[in-house]
Amino acid sequence: MQIDTSESIRARTRTSIFKHREHLVDPGFSDVLFNCWVYFGQRLLLHPMNRTKQLFNRWALEGHDKAAESEHSYAVFKVLSSLEWADTDSYLDIGCGNGYTLRYVSKFVKKGRLLGLDFSREMIKNARRASGKVRNAHFILADFTKWSAGGEKFDKVFSMEAFYYFKNVGRAVQKVHRLLNSGGAFACVVDFYAENKASHAWPKPSCCGVPMKLFTKTGWRRLFRRSGFKNIEQYQLKYPKKLAKAPWQTKVGSLVTVGIKR
Repeated sequence: MQIDTSESIRARTRTSIFKHREHLVDPGFSDVLFNCWVYFGQRLLLHPMNRTKQLFNRWALEGHDKAAESEHSYAVFKVLSSLEWADTDSYLDIGCGNGYTLRYVSKFVKKGRLLGLDFSREMIKNARRASGKVRNAHFILADFTKWSAGGEKFDKVFSMEAFYYFKNVGRAVQKVHRLLNSGGAFACVVDFYAENKASHAWPKPSCCGVPMKLFTKTGWRRLFRRSGFKNIEQYQLKYPKKLAKAPWQTKVGSLVTVGIKR
């Protein structure tokens, strides 16, 4: 992905500053204002997390969230259906996208609170529109690493293709452990991992162009273990050929790691 460093934004900003320069005590100060914007504004735009938000906002606006739902649904529903559910379970999806996992979980969790979290404003908008009929589904615009749950705990936490975007993945996994009730489960699914060599090009500018943390299968197990999870289960979920959209899905599949809080 080519990030918009934004010559158009630079041009509009320069025009706006110079248009109103007569209102400044020192008209020459407009040059200072513009140069400050270039330095600080561009640094903000190009911050890794802002670049990632920009990518996901663009994907949501272009409808790629629906494509992701279609591509990931096999793995997501396989993993979620393998967990033991109660009608009153509380559920958290980190990086919920358009909220499709909440809509799926609502089929067997009628009384529990379902919460979707995403740092993309456009993804959250899509999730709220698509999930309007699910009464116990709620969505919050937030960066999980900075979000405060206000003491709320969960029975199940799920994440599909989100955790490797965090700057400190270990701390994010530790936070999930703290948010779980005793006996609660965290299921994390990633397609970007060391054993899936086809995924290694994804962070490059010619592909997604955003930072991603690459771990081996052992590395993911270690993150869970160090965070306090027990009974850790891990497997590579391979797709049936008729559902696969890329060769790696049938050869190595998605990496699933599930941990229980004791």
